[in-house]
Amino acid sequence: MKRILLGFFLALSVYLFFSPPCEGALPGSALEFEKRYRVEGSTPEGAAKLFFDAVFAYMDRNTRAEGTKMLTLAMNEKPGWDRRHTMKIFTDRMKSGKTAHIFKSYARGATPENGYAMDVNDYELVIERTNPDHPKGLQVYLRSGGADYPRVIYLRQINGLWFVTDPSTVKVEVRPPKQ
Repeated sequence: MKRILLGFFLALSVYLFFSPPCEGALPGSALEFEKRYRVEGSTPEGAAKLFFDAVFAYMDRNTRAEGTKMLTLAMNEKPGWDRRHTMKIFTDRMKSGKTAHIFKSYARGATPENGYAMDVNDYELVIERTNPDHPKGLQVYLRSGGADYPRVIYLRQINGLWFVTDPSTVKVEVRPPKQ
């Protein structure tokens, strides 16, 4: 019995030492994202943060394929969601360097005055309030440093995890960054 326990704790130690951290930096792969989602997606706040992690992964041309998979999970969508006509503005704005500031504006402290400076590996969303009584799901009001009013995303809980079901207002233009 002692050998089994010793072996288990040794294996767990090796796994924890060599596995990527579960919080903070952007996930490096869709597999890492899925592992984190099983834990952090159990709260609306965690699911919202992971959604933005996926957005930032998608925005980077080098990680776009993994970002697409991450967003597929975060929105509980089927593969190919990014080719739907209804998602065109959302995906176009994530791909364009000219509109990257829109998504960065949701990070605490990112404002037009500082050019929406933020670190995609270390940021915090500002959740102003939530409303659980909306027919579309839980409304989460996110503060943008470039908008006068908070923007709403909708989430639904499925099998204990929260998923963003309507992110349509996060792509809406904000004040341009100051040069």
